[in-house]
Amino acid sequence: MKIEHCISNSTKQELLRLSQKLKRTTVDKQRALVTSEYYADNIAKIRLMSKRELVKYIGKTKAKKENKLALKIAHSTHSAKVYRMLNTEVKYDMELINYARNRLYAQV
Repeated sequence: MKIEHCISNSTKQELLRLSQKLKRTTVDKQRALVTSEYYADNIAKIRLMSKRELVKYIGKTKAKKENKLALKIAHSTHSAKVYRMLNTEVKYDMELINYARNRLYAQV
């Protein structure tokens, strides 16, 4: 019997979260303290993605309703005041899209 069949899904999620925390560098730990766990975890995930996975990630993140609205607000002329009123997770998603796009087009 495989061990993955004996462990519940919640325990698997906790083990994955713990392994991500153990793999973090000091910069990632500082980023998590300054911004949030959500942002730091996604930055670490983006770093490990291939070019195809980055394209899928950007498309999936842009497809969320709140992110579509944020993109429209960001591209409008009087956007600064409204953009500051957005949810922090949406702002982080915008930054993560830009980070993923920069990683995608970077010359290696």
